Amino acid sequence: MSVDHPEPPSNPAPRPALGGVPPLLVVAIALVAGLVGFTIGSLNAEADPSPVAADAEDTAGQLDGSQDAAAGAGADGTEVDEVDEGAQGAQEAGNPSAPATPDESGLVDAEAATRPTLGAPDAPVVMEIYSDFACPFCVRHDLEVEPELIERYVEPGLMRLVWFDTPFQGQRALQLAVAARAGQRQDAFWEVKEAIFAEGPAGSSAEELVALAESRGLDGERFAHDLEDPELVRLVQSDLERSQQLQVQGTPTFLVNGERIVGAQPLPAFLAVIDVALEEA
Repeated sequence: MSVDHPEPPSNPAPRPALGGVPPLLVVAIALVAGLVGFTIGSLNAEADPSPVAADAEDTAGQLDGSQDAAAGAGADGTEVDEVDEGAQGAQEAGNPSAPATPDESGLVDAEAATRPTLGAPDAPVVMEIYSDFACPFCVRHDLEVEPELIERYVEPGLMRLVWFDTPFQGQRALQLAVAARAGQRQDAFWEVKEAIFAEGPAGSSAEELVALAESRGLDGERFAHDLEDPELVRLVQSDLERSQQLQVQGTPTFLVNGERIVGAQPLPAFLAVIDVALEEA
């Protein structure tokens, strides 16, 4: 509500000292000021409700909103919206009987039983990867940095990689994420993931994805069937919801024992954080 104030005179008179104001007028002014302050405070409280997170109506709606948020990604992938073989102990799924306890991010992983992981289950360092198959910065990390991290830390059993789909780039990103999960059903998530990042079929058609899977030794007929399974879409959607809970605003984003790294950072940035995590483990 706006309040009209009278225009001050062009040559206002000097404000008199308090001693020159009658006592009754002082009391009246104080009462009016207190009443106005209380009213304004009440209005402000009503105008500032607690934030409530709105549930997306469907996966497509979530993808559209996330894509809008990621539209302003910087050249190194670090800002969005003003703004990643042969590893020892590789696992394709978690333990379905494990209790629902918070993981390194502080959240309970509802999909732990089907989570793609790579590395020793008891590794002292866990790196969560929030990545988008259609993101060029994620491609850069996967091709340039991740192989070195696997050689240095994953293969010796020092670190485990945990994958979370974060398809900010829309429908194509969703299709590629589902394709990687279809590969997971043949114990080949990481192989399909690396193939997608390395080759990235432009159209992402079912035929192209099946051919890509067959080139990595997978059963093409089974792979094609799994591409149509809505359960895989649900798993990707669950990951996207988790990334929103963690306020992941751009891809790639990483959590190393809870320490966040944002963007396609160079190798030394990862080494510094991982080495500290190993010292503290």
